Amino acid sequence: MEREQFREYNQRFRRWQQAVPHYANRHEGTVQHCHNCGNDFDGNFCPICGQRAEVGRVGWNSIRENIAILWGLDSRSLTYTLVQRGVRAIWCATTSAAIVRCRFRLSRCWSSSASS
Repeated sequence: MEREQFREYNQRFRRWQQAVPHYANRHEGTVQHCHNCGNDFDGNFCPICGQRAEVGRVGWNSIRENIAILWGLDSRSLTYTLVQRGVRAIWCATTSAAIVRCRFRLSRCWSSSASS
């Protein structure tokens, strides 16, 4: 990367860092009812208890969504996640086995050279 390109990239990054974040109010102009404390409010969060305005009843769909978020399946497919976990497990097993073999060979080399 040339010096000018780097300088321009660094300036854009600094502007992005210093920019004030903008949070959209999805419920602007509508009065929400807090399910937690019973307060009526306008905005994304209850000013009394901090409960999110979009919270609804707990059901099977919300449980499924929360499990997907917890396991990291919300942004990628299940097959991608399973393949990556399988490949990484196999890679870890093979590399650790190779390390053990290497250590065993080195210990045999050291022990045979020490005995002669």
